[in-house]
Amino acid sequence: MKTVELGALVAPAQVQRARNTDYPVLSMTMHDGLVAQTDRFKKRIASLDTSDYKVVRRGQLVVGFPINEGVLDFQLHHDAALVSPAYGVWNLRDESLADRAYLKRFLKSPRAIEYYVGKMKGSTARRRSLPPAEFNAMPIPLPPLTEQRRIAAILDHADALRTTRRQVLTKLDALTQSIFHDMFSRTAQLDSAPLKDLIKWKSGKFLPAKEQHGGVYPVYGGNGVNGWHDEYTYEEPRLVVGRVGAYCGAVHITQPHAWVTDNALIATLLRDDLTLGYLLPALTLANLNQYAGVSGQPSISAGKIGGVRLPVPAVDLQHEFAGRVQRIDSQRGAVQRANTAADALFASFQSCAFRGEL
Repeated sequence: MKTVELGALVAPAQVQRARNTDYPVLSMTMHDGLVAQTDRFKKRIASLDTSDYKVVRRGQLVVGFPINEGVLDFQLHHDAALVSPAYGVWNLRDESLADRAYLKRFLKSPRAIEYYVGKMKGSTARRRSLPPAEFNAMPIPLPPLTEQRRIAAILDHADALRTTRRQVLTKLDALTQSIFHDMFSRTAQLDSAPLKDLIKWKSGKFLPAKEQHGGVYPVYGGNGVNGWHDEYTYEEPRLVVGRVGAYCGAVHITQPHAWVTDNALIATLLRDDLTLGYLLPALTLANLNQYAGVSGQPSISAGKIGGVRLPVPAVDLQHEFAGRVQRIDSQRGAVQRANTAADALFASFQSCAFRGEL
């Protein structure tokens, strides 16, 4: 299979600003590429002044950032649309040389991502960028056009399966929320209380980084199990909430004999009519990270979430809700395992396709 530099296939587009036009605004997503901003955020969040936004025409390539996350797509939604002024816009030089679907698949492939990572400049992870000259110089495997289209069709089909499973996971998450609201939304008919009257919180213990691995007991932080230790701080299962960082507000129940780090808050239940099986999904649905402080790292504290009210249904209803959530979680696990297998298959297809072996 012959190889050409990307610059032989695409060229920077002449920048055209929105000025006073009123074209649709598109946002870039990792999985779905360019989408209508109203679809992603349920509303248009661009400032009222979009005059500096870039106009992107149908068929042009839009490259977002960070490029090493594969955030790029061809604009095929509208004859003209608006994208962030920070995005790059490129023209396909010759449609008889490269198929857009094939080129998009390669530019988002692990092989391309590896190239970006090796060529990016800058010292701050999220601010590193790929110089245009390095983008142009990227080697692109380029079979005949009919073969490009065949490869793109196979990868599109395999990726559609992954997309369907992601949609199923989203619907299962929504189902949990729907069941909660159906059972407990009429809080006037239920006992309810602020968290400060239901739960007493304290921070876990500091654990030196060098001691986080090598033991047999799980270490819980904000993102669940993130290491192993040779001691444990809590013999019985405890409910913990991520306290700082990217997983601030995430809720977990520890396994027996676990260490809980100071990145998490540990719950002590103040009422006998509360069950962990109910509190885990209830606190997850409460979206505690919305109460995080915004200066420096996101962080929550007992004081910040103390006023969040939760319904406290009868124990038999708590058990019923927990049982229904457990069945949903079982289905979610099966879908996640299938999706992991689909991801591996898709990665294998990509690897074969761009070596000329598909």
